[in-house]
Amino acid sequence: MKNLKEYFSDKKANFCLRRTPVDFPMSIHDSIFQVSEKHWQQVQSTSNNLYLSYEYLKAIELSQQNISCRYIIFYQDKNPVAIAYVQVLNLKLANSIRNLECTHLNFGKELLGGKNLKFLVCGNVFSSGENGFAMIPSMDPEVAYNALMNGLYRLRRAEKVLGQVSSVILKEFWEKSYNQLAVIKKYDYRDFEIDPNLVLKISPSWKNINNYVDDITKKYRKRYKDVLKKSSILQVKELDAADIKSQEEVIKVLFDAVHEKADFKFGHFDASGFYNMKVNLKEKFIFRAYYLEEEMVGFAALFVSNGVLDANYVGLDYEVSKEYCVYHRMLFDFVEIAIEQQCTELCYGRTASEIKSSIGAVPVNMKIFMRHRNTLSNKLLKPIFKLIQPSSFELRNPFKEEVPVPVAS
Repeated sequence: MKNLKEYFSDKKANFCLRRTPVDFPMSIHDSIFQVSEKHWQQVQSTSNNLYLSYEYLKAIELSQQNISCRYIIFYQDKNPVAIAYVQVLNLKLANSIRNLECTHLNFGKELLGGKNLKFLVCGNVFSSGENGFAMIPSMDPEVAYNALMNGLYRLRRAEKVLGQVSSVILKEFWEKSYNQLAVIKKYDYRDFEIDPNLVLKISPSWKNINNYVDDITKKYRKRYKDVLKKSSILQVKELDAADIKSQEEVIKVLFDAVHEKADFKFGHFDASGFYNMKVNLKEKFIFRAYYLEEEMVGFAALFVSNGVLDANYVGLDYEVSKEYCVYHRMLFDFVEIAIEQQCTELCYGRTASEIKSSIGAVPVNMKIFMRHRNTLSNKLLKPIFKLIQPSSFELRNPFKEEVPVPVAS
């Protein structure tokens, strides 16, 4: 344990570090259309991260009216070496937290409800994973994150003209990356464990869905067959861009029904964005709709990238889903799609953990980093982020044999 002298010495060193400019010229932009596509893609292509691709970011920016975005390119010897994607959100806490009066908050609804807080999120509130920062492979991670911290500090100071920033959030990191992130804490960022992502490792032996079913126990095979039987009345269609556009209104209703059930709504995805996703990402974006008597009662929007299938968005009619097992059917269908796409992993996301574990997904830990602007912000927001601490659930294992825990991409 550090003594008081060592503690203050470290604090002083960190204070100096935060105010020491890095030797990385950077360009900061308010729109993806201002960014050099060549320079951005030069870095993004080395990470092969779909959520940092120019096409994906263009689709997001064209669709989302309730957020604005910032883009940073870091240079060394006039060559791009790192990129950062930042979302700017203005939130009223009363509109972001369901059942506010039932939470752990001690400040009262009157105080929180009127507060309009501004967040800089390095990452993407609409997707899970390390989707806010990328560097070229030859760059030292500590050097790169020093540059990122400097860039975010400069961006925060510039944003003050448009309204004071309450907090900066780095969202979010897989457990395999934790050992690279020590430098972030030197900039007074606090780390939080959040609900794990449920990830299913796709076995190389699964050539079709029947191979998966053969690997699960009798109890879970029966559950699979029951779900298929109850959902057999449903029609399942894969929609193209024109189909998505023509059914935009019902898609919005189904998506908003799911969004409203979230305990913590950190930004709202505008359902019109699904059309732009399909136009820009083509076969990398799959939109599967579920119909009951010609009426759409559910949908799933999936991303295929770098051997991973991401199940980021669903929309549901909850009454129909309860009777016909629409959601459970989707979860099994995702396995089939992942096998067909020759993926190695299927990321289910962080909600409905217990039911996803019954499919065979296992929890993979994730962490975010957050820095408040001042002491007042710290006191105000600290209990808020208690709400995103990992929740407990009963982990199921449907397989005859234990499966390895994925590391996630």
